Amino acid sequence: GKGSADERDRALEQLRRAEAVNDFSSFLLMQARPATGAPLSNAALLEQGEAVIDTLYAGKAVLQTHMRLLLAERYQENQQFDAWRRVLQRAYDDARGLSDIGLRARATCAWAAQFTEREDAARALSAIDEVLPSLLAHPEQTDAIATCLQLESRAAARSGDTSRAVRSAEQAVTLEEQRGATANRLYAAVTTLAFARVAAAQFGAAGVAYGRAAALLEPQGLANTVRHAVLLNNWSAMLQNAGQ
Repeated sequence: GKGSADERDRALEQLRRAEAVNDFSSFLLMQARPATGAPLSNAALLEQGEAVIDTLYAGKAVLQTHMRLLLAERYQENQQFDAWRRVLQRAYDDARGLSDIGLRARATCAWAAQFTEREDAARALSAIDEVLPSLLAHPEQTDAIATCLQLESRAAARSGDTSRAVRSAEQAVTLEEQRGATANRLYAAVTTLAFARVAAAQFGAAGVAYGRAAALLEPQGLANTVRHAVLLNNWSAMLQNAGQ
């Protein structure tokens, strides 16, 4: 039937994207240690990756948008915020012409996150509100829904709507659990919930969320990374605010 055909098409599309991510990761790893000269910096590596997306996936708008969203995340992690915003803008502009509702929504929600960072959470929420309600009507898009809910939660927390922030983050955690998401994906949802709980001054529940996030990181061998240090710093700041 049509439902099973749609599921098969979606599974094939997911496989194509996973293969593209693997190819891209392999390229970056090979470029990181060139045959001659010093290893490339993170910034130089990402810049090369950006050029590769233009050439390697030329004419494949869906894959280009998917890869640009991933690249934007790496730019943000590397604190290259101008590049982060530039790549997000390209992904958002390109996604608007795509038929893939999940990818369009992910690009819109990711693009909206920059307004949260610029203390314009109302604009971020307005953009998310344009895509999230229709996305929720497509339960097969759980990965996109969970991503948008997390970005909605952070924007709502910044805007002062803490009940919405907690509700959205809880939904995101539940969705990731139900679909058996990777530890990395679940970690993102759980830390979003911790952020929302702190914003709502629910310090006990925030502490539980931070503890769960730490427990997700450590088995991955990430106990001595920058990500772990940031988590512990945020947890400590929350405890101080709570008078502990």
